[in-house]
Amino acid sequence: RKLMSNCLNQIHQYDKLPPVMKMARENDKAEWLYWFQYRTYQQSAWTSGSASPDLYSKYRLKIRTSDGNVGYLDDFSNTLRKATVNAVTAGGDTSNDYVFHRGQLRVCVQNVSLWYIKNNAKDASDAPYNPITTSTEWYSIQVSGLNWQSGAEGHHSAISYYSIDRETEHKYGYVRFHWLNRAGGIDSYTAKRDITEGINVSRETIERKDGDRKHTQGSTYGSNAASSAPYYNDSMRGGDSYKGGVEVLSVNATRVSSVYTEPLPKQTAKWLEELITSPNVWIETAMTRVMAGSDYYDRYRTIYQDELRPVDIEYSPVIITNSDIETVNASEGLVKLNIEYTHSHKLNIQRN
Repeated sequence: RKLMSNCLNQIHQYDKLPPVMKMARENDKAEWLYWFQYRTYQQSAWTSGSASPDLYSKYRLKIRTSDGNVGYLDDFSNTLRKATVNAVTAGGDTSNDYVFHRGQLRVCVQNVSLWYIKNNAKDASDAPYNPITTSTEWYSIQVSGLNWQSGAEGHHSAISYYSIDRETEHKYGYVRFHWLNRAGGIDSYTAKRDITEGINVSRETIERKDGDRKHTQGSTYGSNAASSAPYYNDSMRGGDSYKGGVEVLSVNATRVSSVYTEPLPKQTAKWLEELITSPNVWIETAMTRVMAGSDYYDRYRTIYQDELRPVDIEYSPVIITNSDIETVNASEGLVKLNIEYTHSHKLNIQRN
C-alpha cells in the first residue's frame, strides 16, 4: 500500500534504498505520515466463516534504523475499531483479548518526526525505547501488525525512508513548511538558506479642508471677527490644526518573506512543486501566547492535548506568491528553489 505522499522516499523492497530520502532534522517536532487504512488483517492467514487466525492484536508503525535497531509507534491505533475476539468474529474462537476489526476504511495519521520517535517510541513489548542513536544515519517507517494467535508480524505498506540532518540551526532560523499534497496528506519540508523578511504596507488617505469657524461667530460673541470660543479639532495629524491637510484613514500591513532551499536533486525539486501549487500551506512558528501570566500554555495544552501534536508549535497559514528555480550544478542536476510567500493574517497595527 502506498502512503499518502508523492515524495520519492517510498519503496517496497527491503534490500534496496529509495532514490531520495526525506530529510529529518533533530529539532523538527512534527513530520506527519498519512495513509488510508482499508483493512487490518493478515490476508495469508485469512479463512472464511468465523475463524480468526488472521486477526491482529497490535497494529503499529515499525521503525528500522541504519544501525539495525527496531522500534514502534502506535498512537494512531487508538482511532481504529477494536473489540474482543468474540465481538469481532461473532462465533468460532472466543476470547476477552482485544483485536482490531478487519474493516477500517479510514485515513490514519501519525507523527514520525525524529524528535517524536526519540520521546515516544516503544520496543516490541511496548516498553519505552529510543531506537535512534548518535550514529544513526537514516530510519524507515512501515505499517505493520501482530497476529493475535501466532504472534507473526505482517507488513502492510510501502517503506518510507528519512535521512537524519544534524546541522546546527543558524541564528536566523529555518522555515518549516507543511502543505496539503496531491495525495490528500500533509507533507513537510525545511528550507534553510537566505531567509528574508519584510512588510507590505498600503494606506488609505483623506484630505480635510481648512477649518470653518463661522459657526462660532454668532451673536453670543458680539461683532468680533475672531471668536474667543474654544476650537475643537478631531484630527490626529498634529501641526497647525487650524489648517486642512492629508490624513491617514486606514493602514493595512502584511508580512512577506522569502527563503532558498538547499541544492536539490531534480527529483526532490519536482516533488516540491506540490508545495508551490498547494492551496493550503502553513509554516511553523513558536507559540508565544500565555494565559494569565503563566509560563505554561494552559489553554493551548488543552486544545492540543492529543499526543500526536506538539503543544508548543503554531501552524501559521501562508500564501505562496512566487518561486524561482536556479541551477547550481548542471552536470550533477542540482537546483535550488527560491520560495516567496506572504502571511495570511494581517499585522496588528495602530488603527485610526
